[in-house]
Amino acid sequence: MLCPACQAPNDDSAESCFTCGRAFAALTRGTLIAGRYEVLSPLGRGGMGMVYKAQDRMLDEAVAIKVLRAEFAHTPEMAKRFRHEIKLARKGSHRNVGRIYEYGEEQGVRYISMEFVEGTDLRQLMDERGGLLEAEEACEVAAQAADGL
Repeated sequence: MLCPACQAPNDDSAESCFTCGRAFAALTRGTLIAGRYEVLSPLGRGGMGMVYKAQDRMLDEAVAIKVLRAEFAHTPEMAKRFRHEIKLARKGSHRNVGRIYEYGEEQGVRYISMEFVEGTDLRQLMDERGGLLEAEEACEVAAQAADGL
């Protein structure tokens, strides 16, 4: 990943730039997005951005907020891919796929608000099992993912 401040290359898992020290985390607890979504905690990191648990103050419910990574926020191609992801996700509906609520941009931050599903994610499950799933359990997880796709 390139640092948005100094453009130095960094490892994708880095929390801050090794060259200039700037933190990569875009949001912190209590950050308010669009005057509506209050960030509560990080949920995970993907290739395009971070996902946070947030409280929708307007509807008084938990949501997930996916935020495009800072170094991609001003890249037209990545913004296009981010919007394309939303369009694809909104075309279908399945119990194994979270619903998309809104796409927005505020002060250079591009975000998607989506359904927050309480539960254990695959990484947590694998960590609890020592990194491996039994064959039957792995097949069940794969089948659920395939059903969603």
